[in-house]
Amino acid sequence: MKSKNLFRKRQIVLLVLVGIFIYTGRLEFTNTEEEYQTYLEQQGCSDIHCGLVDTLGRSLHYTQVGQNEQLPLVIFVHGSPGSSFEYKHLLADTSINKHAQLIAVDRLGFGLSSEHGVAECSLEKQAAMLKKLLDQFHNPYKILVGHSWGGPTIARLTMDYPKSADALIFLAASLSPDLEPSVWYRYILNFPLVRWAIPRTVVASNSELFTAQTELKKMLPLWSKITIPCTVIQGQKDKLVPPANAIFAQKMLINAPTQIQIVDSLNHFIPWLGPDLVRTAILEKLKNAQ
Repeated sequence: MKSKNLFRKRQIVLLVLVGIFIYTGRLEFTNTEEEYQTYLEQQGCSDIHCGLVDTLGRSLHYTQVGQNEQLPLVIFVHGSPGSSFEYKHLLADTSINKHAQLIAVDRLGFGLSSEHGVAECSLEKQAAMLKKLLDQFHNPYKILVGHSWGGPTIARLTMDYPKSADALIFLAASLSPDLEPSVWYRYILNFPLVRWAIPRTVVASNSELFTAQTELKKMLPLWSKITIPCTVIQGQKDKLVPPANAIFAQKMLINAPTQIQIVDSLNHFIPWLGPDLVRTAILEKLKNAQ
């Protein structure tokens, strides 16, 4: 009886969610280039540029603050779902952008990158796309910042291309395959009729997280390839990515100097709720570039 009641409750929750998606029409985490540039200009930013990098038959969109390639480069990679717009406040942060060139990326299937709603489930291919973007810039020092599913993306990039970056910052990153939750509703969201009804961003997110455990398992033998300084920031109250992912990172990063911060007061949304921690981590890494 309990199992039947639980199943019915799950059905009701799912129907309510689908109804909300249909009647609200959008949950796309997408902003136009004009909205992005307007926000940054209002915050006093200059040298703003939006661009596309073409590779593997698709286009990766990014927003950039600063044109001086003599400075270090900081690249922000969002989670799932999400977009580069999540990092607008950090791109506009003068304590960072006066010391570095900043870029926020729309991962494939999200934001303004090509084929919105069509995810690239392979972390290996996502890493190759990011590498193509990095190759466009010749800064002397490069820092990658990855939140949530952006975390394994930057890790895979550094595993496959060890000389592509000089430091990594993981924010509430999904890293351990054993800690990746098997969520029942992902199977339902994968049904064609449901996929048609829900926002494209949610379709993309569900597609890549559906294969997340498999992709993380592929990375298990590659962690020793990361040798650059890493900072891992995790919220103890995170209900989406178990805090033990930080301990997993510490265990696996055997060849990388690693700093672990587990913050009791924070949940999953570190870029918004803990911007001071992110800023401090970036500035500490920038000291190494001097």
